Amino acid sequence: MKQITIIDYGSGNVLSAQKSFIKVASENNIEANVIISKNLNDIRNSTHIVLPGQGAFSTCIAEIKKTKGLIDELHNFAIIKQKPFLGTILNILTIGNVLDLTMYFIPTPESIMMRHGYLYFGTVLFAMGVGIYIGSGLGPGPRDGIMTGIAKRGPSVRVTRIAIDFTAFVSGVLLGGSYGYGTIFMVLIVGPIVQFSLKRYDKGAIFSLK
Repeated sequence: MKQITIIDYGSGNVLSAQKSFIKVASENNIEANVIISKNLNDIRNSTHIVLPGQGAFSTCIAEIKKTKGLIDELHNFAIIKQKPFLGTILNILTIGNVLDLTMYFIPTPESIMMRHGYLYFGTVLFAMGVGIYIGSGLGPGPRDGIMTGIAKRGPSVRVTRIAIDFTAFVSGVLLGGSYGYGTIFMVLIVGPIVQFSLKRYDKGAIFSLK
């Protein structure tokens, strides 16, 4: 049975949210226990959590911090346990499609200088984007989830990302994939920029890394 916990931090009419979840579960023959709670044990035992009223996110964070241990438990739920959030799903659905569209509409330039420009600009844009979307607090993508999960256990984001990208690079070479200067550049540069971006653009989202 699924346990859905609606976090009670003093937001609006959470009873309506609870009734809605119960109704949807019933109509779709899903066994679910839907509760309203801020008890840490309830959160630990949950399969899903709901943070209502996030339109006023600063107020949400302020109220959550009033309950001792609650923000750490939510960190644990989303980062250590790596529960998928909206950002995880969006990452899965958009990365491949955007990559195909970009390659279709932006052809490879003939000039070697332009190629270098594409490489440096694209790498910085990509790495900064990783930090910004993770900092939104809506969940990391699959590979970025591995990065944040490992980083939460001690290693820096920079070192963790380089290790993950290097592992992917070696695996690709062993499988017969191509590589070049740009591959090595990406492996070494993305991690430090992601770490900088997370520290710079994290606006207090509770599921991001400080």
